[in-house]
Amino acid sequence: MRTDPRQAPRVCHVITGLGTGGAERALLNLLSHGLSEQEGCSVVSLTGRGTIGPLIEKLGVRLVCLEMKRGLRALPNLKELRRLLRESQPNIFQGWMYHGNLAATAMALVNRPKAHAAWNIRHALYSLRNERAGTSLTILAGRRFSARIPLTIYNSRLSLEQHAAFGFQGERKAVVPNGFDMVAFAPDPEIRRSVRNLLAIPASAIVFGHVGRLHPMKDHPNFVRAAVAVSQAHAEAYFVMIGRGVTESNKYLTDLVPEDRRDRFLFLGEQSNVPDTMKAFDVLVSSSWSEAFPNVIGEAMATGLATVVTDVGDCRDIVGEAGLVVPARNAPALATAMLSLCHDKEMIARLGGLGRTRVAENFHIDSVVASYRRLYDSLLDPRD
Repeated sequence: MRTDPRQAPRVCHVITGLGTGGAERALLNLLSHGLSEQEGCSVVSLTGRGTIGPLIEKLGVRLVCLEMKRGLRALPNLKELRRLLRESQPNIFQGWMYHGNLAATAMALVNRPKAHAAWNIRHALYSLRNERAGTSLTILAGRRFSARIPLTIYNSRLSLEQHAAFGFQGERKAVVPNGFDMVAFAPDPEIRRSVRNLLAIPASAIVFGHVGRLHPMKDHPNFVRAAVAVSQAHAEAYFVMIGRGVTESNKYLTDLVPEDRRDRFLFLGEQSNVPDTMKAFDVLVSSSWSEAFPNVIGEAMATGLATVVTDVGDCRDIVGEAGLVVPARNAPALATAMLSLCHDKEMIARLGGLGRTRVAENFHIDSVVASYRRLYDSLLDPRD
């Protein structure tokens, strides 16, 4: 491997934004567990700081936010970007998500001295019909430029296969799953009691949690409809939903819940401390109809929660025997799986234990960080 210290990876991570999302949390996770220690490590957000930006800065990582949505008013930030690149001298621009990948490619092309572009694709690509017009155009542009990219990292096997079928190429492709901190997401009975008290949830309740920003592919209505059916059959079932846009004021969701059961549905919106809130759950439910490798499933398993997931992306392979898998867009099937756990607390505990063991053995953050380091080293080593 690399022997010239001048060729040590100096990575600039380029990401679309830094709100509370899966890719953003994955980047923070990698930086928190070792990648931030690399000399010259920096982050460029094409938009703003969001909720993740301040946490990245706390690690001592240089962060520049281009605020591109502000148009000409963002021009001063380009000067800050030039200063960052001059001082950190990156030799790898690691893109995150479609827009970040293209921006990383452009930065690598204009950077002096020459730098490599690496892409990170974290999206399932079932059909462009499922994407917004702007995202579709970005995907098409990515396909065109993909053959020139020396390293493309996918976070799921299915995502790699789908993009390859769509025409994405690249000199080297690697699947690196999401990684999870077994300490941060460890079960904690005291935090569990504290959060439940704060949310006025009885200690005896069975809590089903749903974590995800309000987006069509997350299929929040499917979860709410299933939860309503479960609430009719089990008086001690509570339902907690976390995510940007998932609030009490969102009639799109709250109107699906009958008035006499509203007290058992909590719409908490975006949260700054998701790991602690998840400790109050018993079961994590993922209702999406499109995913690659959802961070929240691995986080829930690391927390010792049972999981009920839809059969999309790599979800079935992620949970293995540690969760229940149902078809997507099928509220009755989702409700049946959830209700089966309401009647079997021993199964909840058993699945939770299996899940935590599975994450430790297959998705530990330390092994994922090591994979990124190996890939960066190989990208800079002409013999590799």
